[in-house]
Amino acid sequence: MPDLFLELFSEEIPSNLQKNARNNLLQNFKDFFEQEKIIHKSEGKVFSTPNRLIILFDRIDTEIHRKSEYIRGPNINAPEKALDGFIKSNKIEKKNIFEKQTEKGKFYFFKKPAKKIQNRKTCFSLLQYPIAQSPQSGNEPVYCGAGICFYFHC
Repeated sequence: MPDLFLELFSEEIPSNLQKNARNNLLQNFKDFFEQEKIIHKSEGKVFSTPNRLIILFDRIDTEIHRKSEYIRGPNINAPEKALDGFIKSNKIEKKNIFEKQTEKGKFYFFKKPAKKIQNRKTCFSLLQYPIAQSPQSGNEPVYCGAGICFYFHC
């Protein structure tokens, strides 16, 4: 089973902020793993120095097994634009949609197939989320990028 080791380099972090930064980083990863249904065998460990935040998770499953699911679309009496929007937002074709009766009426549905996802790809997607607002560029988000050591050992 792979391990996840992430080291974030930064400007000096004041000692009174390091504890909060460690706790927030650990909680953000736990929330992300729960949201993405990534199984990990350890509680995770977080360390900090004045210039670094480090997080370690041992024994992460290599794959996520996503079950198939039904996605409800618009009512069959809805305008054609609603159905077109549903098709476009889910990146599907009209031939993959079917009608199904529910207690609230008749709706269009789409069955999302089951799939396996490599955790390596999922964990790398975590680094694409903005982590703060940049004071130099107004409201532009700051992304994790430069100064990151990301190690995913299989």
